[in-house]
Amino acid sequence: MIKRKSPAVIHALCAPLWFIAFIMNSSVIADAAAVWSFGLLVYWFWSRLGNGIEMIRFVRMGSILLGLIQNAGWIIASFIHRLFIGKPVDSSLRHLMKGGLDVSNYALAILFITLFCLTLSIFGSHHLVRALEVKIFERLSVLKNTPAGKFNKFLLVFSGISVLLVMAGIMGFRSVAVEGLAEGEVPVWLALYRSVLPGQVLLTALLLFKLINKKNERSFLSWTTMILSMITMLFVFFTDGRRSLLFAIVGIVYWYIFFSGKKPKLILVILISTVVYPLFNQGMLFFNFLRGENGIANWQTASAVDVLPQAWERFQSSAAILADEKKNTLENLATRPLEATPLGLCLQLSSYQKSFTTGENFVNSLLWTIPGPLFPSKKNYPVQENLLYKHFAVGRDKEEDTVDSIYLTAYTEFSWAGILIYSLFATALWLAVIYLCSRWNVNGIILLIVVTIFFKLFFSGIGESSLSEWMITGRSFLFWIIIYRMATIFYGRTATVRRIYFTS
Repeated sequence: MIKRKSPAVIHALCAPLWFIAFIMNSSVIADAAAVWSFGLLVYWFWSRLGNGIEMIRFVRMGSILLGLIQNAGWIIASFIHRLFIGKPVDSSLRHLMKGGLDVSNYALAILFITLFCLTLSIFGSHHLVRALEVKIFERLSVLKNTPAGKFNKFLLVFSGISVLLVMAGIMGFRSVAVEGLAEGEVPVWLALYRSVLPGQVLLTALLLFKLINKKNERSFLSWTTMILSMITMLFVFFTDGRRSLLFAIVGIVYWYIFFSGKKPKLILVILISTVVYPLFNQGMLFFNFLRGENGIANWQTASAVDVLPQAWERFQSSAAILADEKKNTLENLATRPLEATPLGLCLQLSSYQKSFTTGENFVNSLLWTIPGPLFPSKKNYPVQENLLYKHFAVGRDKEEDTVDSIYLTAYTEFSWAGILIYSLFATALWLAVIYLCSRWNVNGIILLIVVTIFFKLFFSGIGESSLSEWMITGRSFLFWIIIYRMATIFYGRTATVRRIYFTS
């Protein structure tokens, strides 16, 4: 039985208007559906902030955020079209990717995603999932009583590693200088490094919470550590792209609320947004400038330390460049938020233009989690766009990028039945994580890293992470959980091990 407080009820209330937009092929009804759905989803999400147990229920929260992303995307694109371009969003839909997409099939794609979210939220509301999530909440809450000095060492070391990677040119702007990355080969060390970054977000938020709320924890070293961690972390996420930077900023706020148990007053959120928006808007312009014709040559292969100062100087040097980037950014925002476009095109194709992969993407993505030295022939097993374009004629050419997502994979693998199969997969993955953490009594830093890996996956990657990324996240989890298990078996729960894991 679905309770009134379940997010499934919210998703069920979002579906009818999108169904009507699909039947009527109307952008006006789609606007109404997006505004209605966005309001409901924001209301549910806001009501859960400050409730630590609810905030740790990632499957449910992820389903809400996926709905928010899709509806907000339509609102932003439609608003820009009507207010600045003077045309309905239909005019751009017909020219995206392969072209020919209409409002009806885009609305059908949103309806598919809404049903995917509904099913995901039902699975995530199961009593077994909640019981294990309560245990995770209790163990994370213990970190509030851990002295700040224990966080300082970890944050200083990891901030130092990040600085070295950036200074050495390995971590560039939207690129990493490692062999094979362009072909989809992710080195194990890079996956593990990235798996710790979300944990740094949580620890930075926790240290900030302690410095603000606990006078006895305040010290010059702790303040210096927190500021250094904040700067290096935000810079690394900044070099990864707009979505990653936004995740880091929102993540700090989210975990601060989690540990404080209090959500900010609405008036404070409005005031902060008023201050932050101009900075974020300037950042958006700068991002598009770097990637556009006005930017610095070879920005993807050069060190971020070298490129960004040069790019910023050039960005500020000309009013014409700034005006051009405002125009380019507006055009980008008019279509970029329409993330359901690939799914809409797949739904629109006739039966002879598409064939479902029926599990091939799942198997191939699983094979790609095997390190290259152990399985070099994995290049022969296509994933993501390389596999998609073999079965669905949605790209103009093989080089065109597609927004990868678990819901797109759900459809391209098993049609509408994929809603059930892949929402069950996502829930089962999270259930396996919290079950093993509970069964093996995982605590401290390893628990923190494991939880935040999936925090990023469900909160930032729920709309754009490919199936391969879900698999790689599972691989990172196995690495950390095995490290913890081996340490407790071979060394026992000695004082040294307890200090490493932040436990008492």
